[in-house]
Amino acid sequence: MSMSELNKSALIIGGGSIGLRHQRLLAEAGVETTVVDPDPKRCELAKKAGAIAFTVLDDAFSSVPYTLALICTPPSLHIEMALACAEYAETLFIEKPVAHTHSDLRRLLDRFGNNDKKLLVGYNLRFEPGVRRVKRALERGEIGAPYFVRSEFGQYLPDWRPGRDYREVYTARKNLGGGILLDASHELDLLLWLFGRPSGVFASLRNIGELEVDVESCVDLHLTFPKGIEAQVHLDFLQAGYQRVTRIVGQEGSAEWDYGKRRVLINRKTRAERMSLDRDVDVMYRAQRDALLKAADGETTIACTLKQAAAVLDVIEAARISSENKTFETITWSI
Repeated sequence: MSMSELNKSALIIGGGSIGLRHQRLLAEAGVETTVVDPDPKRCELAKKAGAIAFTVLDDAFSSVPYTLALICTPPSLHIEMALACAEYAETLFIEKPVAHTHSDLRRLLDRFGNNDKKLLVGYNLRFEPGVRRVKRALERGEIGAPYFVRSEFGQYLPDWRPGRDYREVYTARKNLGGGILLDASHELDLLLWLFGRPSGVFASLRNIGELEVDVESCVDLHLTFPKGIEAQVHLDFLQAGYQRVTRIVGQEGSAEWDYGKRRVLINRKTRAERMSLDRDVDVMYRAQRDALLKAADGETTIACTLKQAAAVLDVIEAARISSENKTFETITWSI
């Protein structure tokens, strides 16, 4: 009997904002959900949303096997939780980044290797309709051969989660796997998904501003991709407002995805196209949910695989070395 003929169930480790979003959307699709979080208040919120909830992970293993196990903890806990759940779920899903150190990544690779259908990673921008439109434009040659790319993400960290002390959020804490380079690694996955693996990187990582954090708050990268494509990436959690935009310039035009303004602009030498994007972010997360459920049925989807997520971490590792040594670094690949 295939997984599609069985009732599906999901174990969600971490009842924070993203964990509860996954719970809500999975329940919406008829999936039975179980949430594990050490905070009793978060467990109560999960129960009110219709989930079974536990404060201790081992208590959740009495209801096995699960179709999916979703790891929605701070990055420093990703590997331990994934390895603990590996025997109890058909498919594992880890929120980005897949790990926060290369030693942790190696433990994951030793366990799962090239099994792309067993473990997937939460780079959800792949499912955003505007990103999909830009990818189609590249695949169809609508803007000709790409010349260069500029990608930027920025937002003032205290505005990310209103009502919480930003200094307690994992993004602000090195020991939890924080820093803007890991947290905004969506932009790196997006570029690798669109253009393949870069050969090298020159990077500047800085902790500037008055946010009282022990991680980098501002990052600038210059990446060299195949076919002569150059990419500039800027990431920060300092600027007021919200900025998330990627612009690709090619021989015949340009394609710009602006998530803050919810639009895509395709400019050609002969005409221009403007696409407005839905402001409901659940559109993107529903598409990701559907891909995870298909993956549990053995289907291949566009969801980020362990191999692809490892490549993002490899770029980050090279960027850290580049910034420390002030050198252009050739990227070494883990897998």
